[in-house]
Amino acid sequence: MAYATPISSTSSDSSSSTMTTPIISLPTTFNISHTINTPMDRNNYLSWRSQFQDILEIHGMEDVVTINSKPPKKLDDGSVNPHYSRDKLVLSWIKATCISSIQTILIPCTYAYNAWTFLEKRLSPLSKTHILTLRDQLRTLKKDSEKPMSDYLMHAKSLADSLNTAGSSISEDDLIECLLDGLGPEYKEFTTAVHLRPSLLYDDFYDLLIQEENLIKKMSSFSLSNDVAFTAHHRFNGPSKSISNGNRFSFSNRSFSHGQGCDRHRPGGAWRSSNSHR
Repeated sequence: MAYATPISSTSSDSSSSTMTTPIISLPTTFNISHTINTPMDRNNYLSWRSQFQDILEIHGMEDVVTINSKPPKKLDDGSVNPHYSRDKLVLSWIKATCISSIQTILIPCTYAYNAWTFLEKRLSPLSKTHILTLRDQLRTLKKDSEKPMSDYLMHAKSLADSLNTAGSSISEDDLIECLLDGLGPEYKEFTTAVHLRPSLLYDDFYDLLIQEENLIKKMSSFSLSNDVAFTAHHRFNGPSKSISNGNRFSFSNRSFSHGQGCDRHRPGGAWRSSNSHR
């Protein structure tokens, strides 16, 4: 579906007037949906506005949404005013790239400038309500166990970036604290280790948390496979009466003993081997 409407440029009859209407070239084949394929809503207004401004700049139509000109529909000679057509084209782009609920509240807007300023007033991230909403979303972040850690980190970073754009910056330390609060109990040791560090950059924290996720998955898989083997052994052979050298296997979350054991090496999230008998 093309949102641009073909409009021909018009000029006044040179034989009847010494003044001519400037020829205004309008895009007649541009399909805005190919550039903005995600409809604008209350949550992605910033990215939508940035994309839309780029489109206006490409076509030299930034003034349509920045100047409250309200051009008349007709010229003195009765022909269509190209400035009016230009305004309506931009207005149609705005409406076409919004979700239906926002299109509805834009119905009273008859000029592109009206629609643009209305959206800026209602959806601007500078509004106190919007800032409070973003901060509340950060404070209540929870890691979804069904989704990868990278999704959790990217979502938190996007909220922080939106706050920074809105002029209500959040420090990296505060962002890391919000992320730690949203982790599950399996990350308790990791959280403690991070709190013991004097400071940590977000990029370093990102890498460490991704590594920690991989370690937890590996250890969980290891523990599960040994539990299955241990159960099968008891089912078919009965419990062992003795184990050589007095070593015992312990199928806890993260440790075992049989000549070698695994332990945390903090900080850094890496595992180290220690030769100890239990």
